[in-house]
Amino acid sequence: MRQGHIRICAPETSSEDLAAILEQDGCLVLNNFLSSDQVDAIDDDLKPFVEATMRSNSEFGGFKTTRKCGRWHGQGLGR
Repeated sequence: MRQGHIRICAPETSSEDLAAILEQDGCLVLNNFLSSDQVDAIDDDLKPFVEATMRSNSEFGGFKTTRKCGRWHGQGLGR
């Protein structure tokens, strides 16, 4: 695994190339994979769950961090 940078890939990058990068680097950023409308829809879907989850109250956990644990299936997510 390479260290020191994260490669940023275009959404049209082939799955073979993405797999090779993941194998070599362990991570990547897929730039502009979702449209703004898709991101907004995901935010809207997740908002009730984020708002209903208790925020962390420690320096370690972060004061604005929320964590949703367990299964999401059947929780009304997705369209």
